[in-house]
Amino acid sequence: MKKIVFLFLATVVLVGISGCKKEVKPKVTTESSSFSMKQVEDDEKMESTTENSSTSEIKEEKKNNVDVKSLLEDFGDAYANYESISDRNEKLKKLMTKKCIEANGINFDSDVMMISEGEVNSIYQPMDGEKNQYAIYLICKQNGTEVRVLLLVKVTGDKVSEMTYNTVRQEY
Repeated sequence: MKKIVFLFLATVVLVGISGCKKEVKPKVTTESSSFSMKQVEDDEKMESTTENSSTSEIKEEKKNNVDVKSLLEDFGDAYANYESISDRNEKLKKLMTKKCIEANGINFDSDVMMISEGEVNSIYQPMDGEKNQYAIYLICKQNGTEVRVLLLVKVTGDKVSEMTYNTVRQEY
C-alpha cells in the first residue's frame, strides 16, 4: 500500500513540475519601411534647393539639375548597353567615385563576354528623405533574355557615390 501511495505522490509531483514549466516564446520583431517616390520630369528640379532671389543663382541651379539628370541617364545607359563586362566597367568608371568603384568591383577587367542592349525606362527620386538618392529603372536584353534592373544610386557632386543593383522579377 505504501508503494502505491508513494507511486501516486511521485506521479502527481512529476506532473505538477512539468505542468508548471513556464513556456518561453521568442520575441518576433518585424521592421518595415516605406517611402514614396516620384518620377523625375525634364523640367522638374532634381535636387533640394533653397529659395534665392538672384536670377544667376537660379540659372546655375537649373544647370546643376540638368547635369544630375544627364548623369543618371548616362549611368543607366552605361549599365544597359555594353559588349562585355570590361566594356561596361570602363564606361561606369567615368561616372563613379573611386570609393564606389572599389565597393562595387568595377575596377577590374573581366573576360566574361556578356552582351546587353537596353534603355533607361524611367528615373525616380524620393519625395521625402535624402534628395540626392535616385532609382533608375532599366529594361535590358542580356544574352537574349529580357532583364529588368533597378539601380538605386546616390549622387555626390557630379558622380555616383553609392550604387545598389537589383533585378526585378514579375511574379504574376
